[in-house]
Formats: sequence, C-alpha cells, structure tokens
Amino acid sequence: MMLDVKGFIFVMNGELGALLGLLGSGTLPAAAPPSSIPTVSHDKASNQLPRDEMLRLIASQLLFYNFTDAARAVDSSPTLTASPRLAELCFEANRKTAESGQGDGSDPSPAKRARIALSTAPVRPARNPSQYISWFATQHKGVVRGAAFSADGTYFATCSADTSLKVVDVAKIHNCRKDSSSASTDKPVVRTYYDHQGPANDVAFHPNGSTLVSCSDDQTIKLYDLQRVNVKRGYRYLQDACPVRCVSFHPSGDFLLAGTDHECVRIYDIQTFKCFRPTTPAVGELSGSITKAQFSPSGNIFATSSTDGTIRIYDGVGGKLINTITQAHGGASVSSVEFSQNGKWLLSCGLDSLPRVWDLGSGRVVQTFEGSSQRNSSINATFSQKDQLILSVDDVSNSVVVWDAKTGALLQKVSTMHSGPVRSVIASPVDGGFVTVSDDCRARYWFPEENL
Repeated sequence: MMLDVKGFIFVMNGELGALLGLLGSGTLPAAAPPSSIPTVSHDKASNQLPRDEMLRLIASQLLFYNFTDAARAVDSSPTLTASPRLAELCFEANRKTAESGQGDGSDPSPAKRARIALSTAPVRPARNPSQYISWFATQHKGVVRGAAFSADGTYFATCSADTSLKVVDVAKIHNCRKDSSSASTDKPVVRTYYDHQGPANDVAFHPNGSTLVSCSDDQTIKLYDLQRVNVKRGYRYLQDACPVRCVSFHPSGDFLLAGTDHECVRIYDIQTFKCFRPTTPAVGELSGSITKAQFSPSGNIFATSSTDGTIRIYDGVGGKLINTITQAHGGASVSSVEFSQNGKWLLSCGLDSLPRVWDLGSGRVVQTFEGSSQRNSSINATFSQKDQLILSVDDVSNSVVVWDAKTGALLQKVSTMHSGPVRSVIASPVDGGFVTVSDDCRARYWFPEENL
C-alpha cells in the first residue's frame, strides 16, 4: 500500500506547477459540498501547497478510491473524509496546460511531460435531452414497490403492497398509442396474480420469458407459469425465515439470487430448489440486510448491496467473496446495484444522493452523478439505452433524473406525474422506455419522443 501512496505522490508532484497556477488564479472547477472537501490554500512565496494540506488532499483522494489503509497511512486524522478534489484539480490543470499548448516551464521536455501527464483525451459532448412521454399507467390497490422488464423487453411486471402482481405487454401499449380505439379490446395488462399473504417487494423474469418470480414480506418466493393464461397463483414457492426483499435470475435460468432482511444472500438451484449461501465470509462477519442482489450478464460473478453501506462481489461459480467495497456511499445504506450490459461496470445508488459507476476490474469509482437527492427513501439507479444513460429518482422534486453515463453530465429532470413518492425507475433493456412505480398505487410506462 505504501508503494501505491509513493507512486501517487510522484504523479501529483509532476502536475504541481499547473495546479498551483489554478489555485492562485481562482479558476478551480466547481466544488462539491464543503463537508466532503479538504481545505485548500497555498504559499505564493514558495509556489507550493503546505505539506499538511497536500497530504490531506492525497489522503482524501485515496479514501475516495477505497484505499483506506493507504489513506490512513498518509493522514490518520479521524475527521478525514473521502473526496475526489485532488483528481478534479489535476484534471483541470491538465486541461489548462493543453489549452495553452505549454507546461509550467519547469519541465520543457515533452518526453518527461508525457511520462507523468494525466489523460487529456477529448470527452464527447453530452447527449441532447429526450422528451419523455407517459404512455400508460396501471393501478394497484396498494403502494407499488417494484417492477422488472423481461430480457427481450416484451413485457414488464409490477408488484404491490396489496400482494398482487401484474404483467403488461409493451407492444400493446404501443398499439394503443397508435390507435386509441384498440385500448378497450386489446388491454396491455395480460396477467394478474394474487398469491402472497403480505406485501410483494420485487419481481423478475426468467431468461426464457415464460416464468415470473416474486418475493414478499410473507417470507416466500413464488414462481408463476406465464403460459397458463387463467391461473392466478404460482406453481411453486420457496419458504424463507425472513422477509424477502429482492430476486434475480442467473443468465442461464438455473439459479436464483434472493436478498432478505438477513445479512447473508441466498442462492437457489431452480431444478432442485435447494438453498446455498456463499462460502465466505462467515455469517458472523456480515451485518445489515440485503437491499439488492444481481448476477452479471455472463453469470460469472454477482453483486449485493446492503444497509451496512457495503457492496460485495462474489464468484458466481464457487460463491466465494472476491471483493468488498466498504463505505461505498460514505457509510450510508446502499440501495441498489446493477451491472452494465457489457459486464465491466457496476452502478450503485445509496442514501448519500450520489449514484456511482464502479470499474469491476479495479474496484474504483469511474463516475459520480450529482444533482439529485436520494436521502429520504431507498431508491435505485439504472442503466438505460445500452448503458449510455443513467436514470434515478430525485426524492425532493419527485422527478426522474437523467445523466450522461460517460460524462456524468445531468441532462434533465423528468416530472413523473405521480401524486405520491416515486420508489423506483426500471429501464427497458432494448430501447429508451422505462417504468416508474410510486406510493400513489400506480406504475407508469414512459417512452422518449425521439424514438417515435
């Protein structure tokens, strides 16, 4: 770890001249909230930051990258907080240097400058905002708690505190949009199920599209045969000892992940219905209930998020814990995790109001999305339009927030028309459509006008 620290300091020293020029000129990038940023000043006489302040910047950046031990080795102060401030300053210093076409005069050698310069590759412009329209709404008798699309985007399902589930045909929504006269004869809701004894919390489609699974506060997981048109109940159930919060199928359809109020994630064999748990860590080393569990697109790993503020990555074959991201959202509860379609990135959302994308190879944050609030309730974030956009919910304005996934730019906030708090947003895997679910007992389907 100490080697990482020294290497980090070496790179930062290479950028110090341009960095100090920015500090003196007052052209720094916009600051994050003061509670998360180390204080920055400098000595104009020596053209250097005071040693303690430079070390605190480095330590805060290391803590932001989850190098906790290295950060504490540099600064063991109990008030140290994670901050990307140093990375922001260095990025801005490089940009200014690139614009001026020269360095700060201390290193005229292009070879030396290339050796330590940070990347200055141009960033593509942010996408133009879409005009999203609510095409369809379905109503339950209770709060709508979750929703999910089928793998091919043909259907989406919703689940409610009234214990019911609904399955909606997306093509029929589009047909009704084109021809309103067909709405009464070709209704989009094609299945309704009543089989839980308590509020239903989550739903998921089997990869083959013919089976739906749901979970509930009644401590059960139930499976439904979508090909049996008139059957209102599940054909199989799994009993747990705790309320079940989330479910997710393996891409092969052979296994099912389940997260409960217990701290240990469950893995079910769909053929035998036997239950397994990861081999490590021991149950006594875990804390907090599971808020979300999901397999990667290849199924070789799976991830969980927890109320203890931790993200854990497991081997999808042997069930061994392979990475732990502690304090992923500054110690706040982590509400959701979701893999990108290419399987290289993990999107998380927590009660710190800063959705993040993580590089699964290094376990480091590659993008943070600002401009929304997720402090009052557990809200998810999701990839949209083939990982080009990030969607989440602002619990103050009750709107859907849309960011550019690559640049982190906030593109727009979409008013949801819900009369109660929006609890989740679920994006279609094949196009720009998405579903919002709310405490107003409704689920709404949205579609971008540009795709009409």
